[in-house]
Amino acid sequence: MGRHYSAPTLLVEFSADRAFLLQAASEIRDALDVGNIISKIALLTMAFPKLRILWSRDSRCTVELFAALKAGQRDPDLVAAQ
Repeated sequence: MGRHYSAPTLLVEFSADRAFLLQAASEIRDALDVGNIISKIALLTMAFPKLRILWSRDSRCTVELFAALKAGQRDPDLVAAQ
């Protein structure tokens, strides 16, 4: 994705009926553990430093987020993206 886009982005969208967190603070460890979601995100950002992460509380918030990001921008070119 980094070859085709200047700002590769990962969307983490939560479910409306669940808490807006990945894990409880008591579950966060000092060392990286490949089985831990926070560690996986840390490793991902270390491997891809240009990666931007968008957090969304639910699908409605995602729509609002995309609308705000798209404001004033042209529609993407499907042919150029492939």
